[in-house]
Formats: sequence, C-alpha cells, structure tokens
Amino acid sequence: LRDLSKGTTARIRDDGRASGYVAEAVALFDDARHAAGAAAAADADGRRADLELLSEIAAGLPDQGARGSVLAEIAATVRRTGGGAGGAAAPPPVLREEDLDERFVR
Repeated sequence: LRDLSKGTTARIRDDGRASGYVAEAVALFDDARHAAGAAAAADADGRRADLELLSEIAAGLPDQGARGSVLAEIAATVRRTGGGAGGAAAPPPVLREEDLDERFVR
C-alpha cells in the first residue's frame, strides 16, 4: 500500500481520476485478508472497514486536489457497494416535552 501510495498524487494529477488507486488499494486489502486465512471475499462490513481505513490514509495526502479526488472516489465506492448512505444525515431524534428537564444555573 505504501508503494502504491507513493506516486498517487502525481498519478491523480496526470489522469484526474482516483478510481484506479482505490480499486488497487481494495484489492490489496482483499489479498491481505486472503493471505491471513480469512474468507477470500470481503463481506459488506469488512469492505466498509477497509474503505474507512483507506479514507484515513487518504486524508493525510499532501496535495489537496488528490486528497479530495481520492475521498470522493472512496465515498462513491461505499455507495456502489451498498455500504452506507454516502453522507446522508440521520433524521433527528424526536423530543417529547415530558422528556425535557429545565435547569437554571447561576
């Protein structure tokens, strides 16, 4: 993953897309899981965990444009694999008047 990430900024700047980087990184995670003796195919939770780890790594990229491209591609991959709502906010909780308690402090 380190070797793959070394040229990421230049590669994304040249072709303008991060899909190849994200696909290769996911394949590396799958290979590592397979080598460790786990199931060859990652379930949705495992894939989401891989993508979350990759997003933490991508957040440290020095080039802001490349970082945004990689993070956007990770979000798109999460949506494609059904791993989440892709940033959709959860509805706010329902507050009932009887659950509220007012306290005044001096």
